[in-house]
Amino acid sequence: MKRLEINNKKCIRCGDCVKVCAEEHFKTRKEAYSAIKVYDVINNWPRIDVCEQCGDCARACELNAISLNELGSYVIDSTKCVGCLDCVEVCKHNGMTYVKYGVMPFKCDLCGKCVPVCPTHAIKLVEIEDDTVDNNEITNAENKK
Repeated sequence: MKRLEINNKKCIRCGDCVKVCAEEHFKTRKEAYSAIKVYDVINNWPRIDVCEQCGDCARACELNAISLNELGSYVIDSTKCVGCLDCVEVCKHNGMTYVKYGVMPFKCDLCGKCVPVCPTHAIKLVEIEDDTVDNNEITNAENKK
């Protein structure tokens, strides 16, 4: 299984990851259309939110519009999703998002386009063997060093 590993201590808030994500999935560079959110500095470091692939969104979806793919990423089937936003409400990692006016919820699909554009290597796409590991531990492990 793959996961994004984020090291917020390396992030310089350049926004390259945000722009490439929006461009890849929505053909725009507007931040609102990115599955990666980079916020102002909190406790001396930027806060970076991205889906941690925990599966809470899939469990909240009564229409089974969210499922686990072969990469280990939860993906949204737009033919099943009705835009109720239950998945957004249940997401405790702020990784599920939506844009008003006609766009369904969206989240990181582990495409990895953000990784090579990060000038400080704050984002990595890592392979994990144990799918029972809490991805929050993986994502924040580097930040504790």
